[in-house]
Order: sequence, then structure tokens, then C-alpha cells
Amino acid sequence: QASLQYKVVKASYRSAIDTVSEVMAITTPGEGLVMDWTANTTTSAVTGLTGNTTYYFAVHVKDAAGNTSLYNPQSVTTLVAVPSPITQYRFENNGNDSIGSKNLIWMGTASYSTTKKEGDYSVNLNGSTNYLHNDSTSISVPSGMTVTAWVYASTAADCPAAITVYNGAYRYSFGLANPVGTGADLGIFDDITNTVCDVDITSGTWYHIAFTVDTSKNVLMYVNGSAIPDTDSSPNVVNAYISTITRVDIGTDGGMYNWAGYIDDVRIYNSVLSAAQVATLYASY
Repeated sequence: QASLQYKVVKASYRSAIDTVSEVMAITTPGEGLVMDWTANTTTSAVTGLTGNTTYYFAVHVKDAAGNTSLYNPQSVTTLVAVPSPITQYRFENNGNDSIGSKNLIWMGTASYSTTKKEGDYSVNLNGSTNYLHNDSTSISVPSGMTVTAWVYASTAADCPAAITVYNGAYRYSFGLANPVGTGADLGIFDDITNTVCDVDITSGTWYHIAFTVDTSKNVLMYVNGSAIPDTDSSPNVVNAYISTITRVDIGTDGGMYNWAGYIDDVRIYNSVLSAAQVATLYASY
């Protein structure tokens, strides 16, 4: 209503702005003033916020007679900026790189499904004879890498791999350690070491997975936006860092251990995403 005026304030804690006297005492932006008394408005822009931080906002309303009312403070958690991937496979009835030219080809029968997490389709993998790959690519990740995807296991045995990246002589694979139904574990593997492998999953469920590898060979794994802690006292470290990815496999580890189920929206980043960025990416779906 034109006769009403509004004042908006923010704070780091709800208790700092949950009374009229507290809100009235805030008179400058440095103290938390977002908008001073303004008539006939329904929006107010807020700038200067920090990513991955929870803020509380309160609205104070005043009528023409000077009567006031305070709305209960509401919380808002800000997101963080996530860089764009350098390679992305959306699997919209093809294996094309939607950003560049690192397209995948099918081995076996191509199959797509409307059981998906992004877009209209995902890849449908039978666990034995079909997977996608590109063995003549060149994806430069000299400062660290992050690989993310949505995965759905129908059945699993013999450590099936969802995603594998190589440099010709070395690889990282993300897959399962045990058959679904007997305590299947998502994990990251390199040529020698099982670096992370203690996250139980169930069949018939989508999971957002991510792994990061920095140039010091340290590995972190995330499932549904949350970091998976180390399972022993030593850090998770692979044997070598891959600064250039020369081959990408989706649904296999070199044609030996094949994924049964669906995979969608695979992304490769040429940087190590932070925990907050991975959480933001997961929340964006």
C-alpha cells in the first residue's frame, strides 16, 4: 500500500534483529541497514554479501500514523560462484562435448534413456558391452582438476567404473568397490591405489559425485555435495598427477569393468573446486 513504509535490515544472527528496538537502532549500512524507510515498494537489492554464508533479514513496516510491525527474521544462505567446466557431456541423444570438441563415441550399441537428472536424456549402460570413450582427446588441466557427474547403478559387480580419465600411461577411475546389494561403495581408484572407497550407496538411486585431484596428488571425493572424510590417518594421494587428459571413458575402465545403469551430465574442470563450490553445483540441479 502507498501509505506503508518499509525498512529492511540484516544481521549474522537472528537474535540481533528480532525486536523492534534492535531494528530501530540500525541506522547505517555498515551496521546492517539494507533499506531505510521507503514507501510503496516490494523489493530491495542487497550487495556485498559473502558466498556460502547465512544472513538474517528483517522487515519493519510503518503506517501513516506511525504504527509499526516487525516481521520475523528470515534466513538466506548465499551460494558461491562456480567456474564453467572446460568439457561437458550432457548426453542429449549424443556423446558430444557441449562446450568444445572432445566428443565421445560409442563402443557397442548406443543407448539413451529418459531416466535422467539434467536435460532430456542420460546414457543407458548395460554393464557389459556398451560404453563411450574418446582416446584421441587433449584436455589440459595443469593446475588441478575436478570431475563431476550424476550416476545411477542398476546392478554392479567386479568394481564397475562410471568415469575414467587417462594420460596414456596413468588413470583415475570413479566407480564401485562391491556389488550393489552387499554394501556397494563409491570410490576413486588409480593404477595401484584405491584412494577413497567407503561410501555406501543403494541401487536405483541417483547420486551426484565429484572428485578433485590437485598437482600435489591429493584427492578429495564428494557425494551429493558433501565431502567424504578420509577413512584412515593418511591423506588420500594418487601415485601421479595427470596434467593432460588424453582419454575419457564413460561407463568403463578401459572396457574391462563396465557400469550398469545411467550416467548424466559429466563435467571436467581445469581447477580444484572448493567444498563450497561443489555444494553449490549440487544444489543447482
